[in-house]
Amino acid sequence: MSSSCPEALLREFEGLRVFTDPKGRRAPHKPLLILLALARLQAGDSADITFEEIQEPLARLLELYGPPVARVKPHYPFWFLKFDSIWVVRDEDQFVVGADRAPSMKSLLEFGRAGLRDEVRDQLATDPRCLIDVAQLLLDAHFPESLQDEIASEVGLDLNLVRAKRPRDPRFRPNVLRAYGAECAICGFQVHFKRSTFGIDAAHIRWHAHGGRDELSNGLALCALHHRAFDTGIVGIRDDLRIMVSQHLQGGTSAREWLLPFAGQELHRPHSSDQEPSQESIAWHQQYVFQGPPTSGS
Repeated sequence: MSSSCPEALLREFEGLRVFTDPKGRRAPHKPLLILLALARLQAGDSADITFEEIQEPLARLLELYGPPVARVKPHYPFWFLKFDSIWVVRDEDQFVVGADRAPSMKSLLEFGRAGLRDEVRDQLATDPRCLIDVAQLLLDAHFPESLQDEIASEVGLDLNLVRAKRPRDPRFRPNVLRAYGAECAICGFQVHFKRSTFGIDAAHIRWHAHGGRDELSNGLALCALHHRAFDTGIVGIRDDLRIMVSQHLQGGTSAREWLLPFAGQELHRPHSSDQEPSQESIAWHQQYVFQGPPTSGS
């Protein structure tokens, strides 16, 4: 489906200065801030955002969906997004900027007020379809599909209108499920209903949004629960294809039954050794997704 947004506007959002380079580094701090701004705009609030009111929700998003390394504080995207043409920090002359080119937290809390550039804000406020297209563009570019609805809900965005998805290789899912016998590579869950596989996804190890290919060596068959845990960084894979579980995991019976017991266990292997996860994909997930350190059993 074609977008109602002007192409020039979409290019501005596509061109955000974030680290999504060939090495796979990801820094979703600016997209997360913009998604918060889009949610406010969708709710009818077109006023500028103060740093004081955005600091806590943005910090939560960065903790939940940011990479486990190089944690970014909320004041960095709030300030440095101004170097992209879509974001404006008001009254810049009131800030005292330090050696890191960022103002102090004190001055941000006192004076910090920013928002989307006026014409960008006006375009999105009057065209709900365009706003959703921009939000989907950011979600597709920076997050796996399994987390997109969760992130939209977390920021308060309604994406119920029909959404255009980035093209995927249609052979990826059947190839991955066939290689793993339609069985979760972590827990072994395997259910068929009316000759169809039920509850098993084809997960990308290195996310599609960050250069992950639709290839067997970058795929895992995972049940819905362990797919979400894998993309969130609760679960990871060691170089020797044993399972890691993050020390940050908390919970009662469910955690003890469905996540913690798999720490240190060997990943279920595909039928052929040449279909096993590549070390390159595993290394990317370890560095940019898994929320270490692992539990002692891992």
